[in-house]
Amino acid sequence: MKIKHATYVVMVCTPKYVQRYQEHNPSDPSKVIGVSREVEKIVQRLHDEDARGAIIPIWRKGVIIV
Repeated sequence: MKIKHATYVVMVCTPKYVQRYQEHNPSDPSKVIGVSREVEKIVQRLHDEDARGAIIPIWRKGVIIV
């Protein structure tokens, strides 16, 4: 996965992207989709102090994180 090795990650969060992530089901491997894997890698980088500044989120109008 290229996110793991990228210097910077620009994450464009659209309402559809958030919806697809929220619909994934980690307990059912057939329901784990690319979006959930991308978010997992990005969250790992957010928890790493050295890599935290490398995540550049762009929140599109209509995105609500709950």
